[in-house]
Amino acid sequence: MHVRFVLSATHFLEDEQPRSAIAFVGIVWKLTLDDLRLADEEAKEFLVLKDVLPEHLQYPTLMEVILRECNGHIGAMRCVVDSLYYRFRPDMSTTEEEVLQFYLSTRTLECMSRCYGGGHKPPTSPSLQRFLTKCLLQDPSAGTVYLLKPSQEDELYLQRLMSAGIIVEDRYGLVTFVTPMAERFFTKWLFPHRATSDPKSVHDLVRNALASGVALESVATTDKATFHRRFLTALALHTRPSCLVLSNVSRLFPSVQSKTMDIVLDFYVGGELHWGLEVLVGDERVETYDSQFACHGKYGALGVTAYAVVDLGAYEATGEPKIAVCHK
Repeated sequence: MHVRFVLSATHFLEDEQPRSAIAFVGIVWKLTLDDLRLADEEAKEFLVLKDVLPEHLQYPTLMEVILRECNGHIGAMRCVVDSLYYRFRPDMSTTEEEVLQFYLSTRTLECMSRCYGGGHKPPTSPSLQRFLTKCLLQDPSAGTVYLLKPSQEDELYLQRLMSAGIIVEDRYGLVTFVTPMAERFFTKWLFPHRATSDPKSVHDLVRNALASGVALESVATTDKATFHRRFLTALALHTRPSCLVLSNVSRLFPSVQSKTMDIVLDFYVGGELHWGLEVLVGDERVETYDSQFACHGKYGALGVTAYAVVDLGAYEATGEPKIAVCHK
């Protein structure tokens, strides 16, 4: 029989040198990150335990998204469950779309400081901000911490994120975010400059993002990772703080049997907008996949009000991107 004991303890991370009530002398060198995370099957079993995720909230897609985003991090899962429980009481009438949209909102993140700590600040330098954005988008050009040549202030900043369980550095100096949930939590500090109002349409958002110059510089290049980094920055710049912009959303949703290829949902713009974006760089194909946003489609439970497939291949020549939009 395989038995796992999960010890969960919290302490303040706001101090520069946080103190724990218990000192685990010597044990930290024997444990790895994988030892402190639940396996996939263990995480599924945890969610359906009594007094964990209430039965009336055990929607299939919602549970799969939680499992994929928290990736076995039991502290994050516990915070998520508490947030959903207090928002959706058993006597309330709910739909999976409503619950999933709440889960993907900034309101869920408000309770995550118990897991990742509070008092975080934006990166201490522009170079560190670019580095962490590349790490968030899993851009290979991020390189290692050694190539970044961080200042002492940058090193302290990175150390704080590691202590909070937001990022991890391997022995080669490569930095990754521990889970997709850690990425979503940290987005607030990675993109602190936001708009005072939201755009009126997904067309306006795309055009404003390109016109800002943040994304424009890399439209003509073939480096999709570079463009995605700049475009994510531009999307955040033209939406309100309450409008969470998520990247690489496709990895969170399970595939469904379909005759068409899965659409790659590069960005999800939440808040009160609920827009989806697929961005093509140097590709003439512009198609929409209505079935994948339908009730039983891959993204059906996401409840997008509009989604756009944006082809930037002709932008340099015409100054106008091809945008295929479907309003739900």
